[in-house]
Amino acid sequence: MGRDGLLPKRFFGRLHPGYGTPVGALVLVSTVTLLSTVLTLDQAVGMIKFGALAAFSMVNLSVIKHYFFGADRRRDPRSLLVNGLLPGLGFASTVWPWTSLTGDTFTVGLIWMAVGVVLLAVSTRFFTCQPPLSFFAVLQEGHWPPGPA
Repeated sequence: MGRDGLLPKRFFGRLHPGYGTPVGALVLVSTVTLLSTVLTLDQAVGMIKFGALAAFSMVNLSVIKHYFFGADRRRDPRSLLVNGLLPGLGFASTVWPWTSLTGDTFTVGLIWMAVGVVLLAVSTRFFTCQPPLSFFAVLQEGHWPPGPA
């Protein structure tokens, strides 16, 4: 992600000259891993649940937003069912599990989400341009290898 510009290249994109490994990313992941050893199993599970629920909730809401409020609006009955009702039910089904999370889990999860929003804001110049594409997105779209810049 550092190589692709999704995270700051200066820190995450720097490779070890001899091994070719991302030094900054390894240091950060190692630090987070060491810090996570002080968590209880319940705390760790709560944070994983927060991440999963946030992802499921956002995916369902983004489907509704894309098909009903975006440029690709669709109002036919099948689209109302597939792109409206089903994602709406999917989002509704995530509401109850949110209530089982502790306050500490919410605090840490919201801080983690805020860090992500700040990184997105910086990488898009405060939402004035598209975020950079990752290697995998470029590969999926069939534009690999990239042409001359």
